[in-house]
Amino acid sequence: MVLDHEFKRDYQTFLNRPDRPATDEDRSQDVWLFAHTNGLPVVDGHLQLPDLRIEYEVDGRLQRRDLELVTEHYSRGQMASKARAGFGLYRAGGGNRGGGSSPFDPRHLRRLA
Repeated sequence: MVLDHEFKRDYQTFLNRPDRPATDEDRSQDVWLFAHTNGLPVVDGHLQLPDLRIEYEVDGRLQRRDLELVTEHYSRGQMASKARAGFGLYRAGGGNRGGGSSPFDPRHLRRLA
């Protein structure tokens, strides 16, 4: 499993490396290079980082599933970008509607996309 803060740490380390060129054009190329190297999507020029990546092997081949926990704070545009990136979108379900569980209880996640 890879968490979003691990991607963010690696991305910042990559962007702030000592040998990095300083132009905006090079920064754009760096985004694409980091994305390609890490199997991450770029949507409308923006690197998309999942909340969680699950990596596993099937028949000796590495497989990945990128997941995003969508909260009420997400705009439609943010959700659309995450969906276009191919992430599995989940939201907390169950909540306080009769189940008595917290809205953040992972046993009550509902798949959105």
